Amino acid sequence: MSWFSTELDSAIMLWRLERADGVTLGFAAHDRDVWRGNIQYRAAPGMRPSAIELHGNPEAETMDIEGVLSSDAIDEDDLAAGRWDRARMAIGIADWQDADRQPDWILEAQFGEIIRREDSFQVELLSGKNVLNQALCPRTSPSCRAEFGDRACGLSRSRFRRLAAVTAVDKANAAISFSGIDANIAQNFVEGDVHWVSGVNRGLSQRVISVDGAGLCLLPSPYFSIMPGDKARLTQGCDKTLATCQNRYANVINFRGEPHLPGNDLLTRFPN
Repeated sequence: MSWFSTELDSAIMLWRLERADGVTLGFAAHDRDVWRGNIQYRAAPGMRPSAIELHGNPEAETMDIEGVLSSDAIDEDDLAAGRWDRARMAIGIADWQDADRQPDWILEAQFGEIIRREDSFQVELLSGKNVLNQALCPRTSPSCRAEFGDRACGLSRSRFRRLAAVTAVDKANAAISFSGIDANIAQNFVEGDVHWVSGVNRGLSQRVISVDGAGLCLLPSPYFSIMPGDKARLTQGCDKTLATCQNRYANVINFRGEPHLPGNDLLTRFPN
C-alpha cells in the first residue's frame, strides 16, 4: 500500500539520529511515542524539516531541520561540546497505527553546520551526493596529502597511541599536562588528537595545535572542565613535512607529496 492513497492516512514522520559515539535517538512528529524495531521514537512535534527535494542530477542535496532543545534528548551543552558533530540522520515515514509496517526511509544525511538560538537549534543536512564535490585526482603539493595513519600513509595509528591521565591544567595558557608526557615527547603530539575516555568530556575529541612545555594546547578548547585524573587516549600527529616523515616515522617511502617540485614562484628565483 502506498502512502497518502486514501482519504484519511495515519502517516507520521520519523527521525533517527546516530551520533559519532554510537548514541542513537529517535523522534516522531506525533503526539505520542512509537516503537519501530528496537528504537523508541519519542514524540517531538516541535521538530520540523524544510521542504525535502530529491532529484537525479549530481548536485548535492541539502535541507535544514529545526527543533526545540530538550534537556533529556538533545541537550544544549551536548550541541556546544560537539557531541552532535558529524552525526547521521535518517528521515522516514511510518504508520503510527501499524507497528508491523516498517518505515520507508526517504533521506539519509550527515549533520553539517549547527546553529543554536536560545532554546532552539537549526541543522544543515548533507546528503551522500556531497562526495561528488570532492576532487577525484590528487593535486601536487609540497606537503603530504595523506592523513596520518590512513591507507596511503601506511602507518598504524595504534602504534603511536597511549592512555594517559591528566596531572595538571594550566588555565592561563590553556595547556593540559598528562602523565608520562614530558617536554621532549609533547612535541610529537602536535597535529594529533586527544580523545577523552573518562570524565564529563568522555567521548569527545580535540586536536592538539601546540605545546607549552609539557602541556598540550587543544582546539577547540574542551567545553566541559578538565579535572586531574581524567583519562584520555593520546595519538601522535604529523605536520605532513618530508623531514617529519623521514626522521620521526621512517616512512618516507609512503610520503604523498612533491617537496622538490618547482612551484609558482619559480620565475622569481632568477634575476630579470
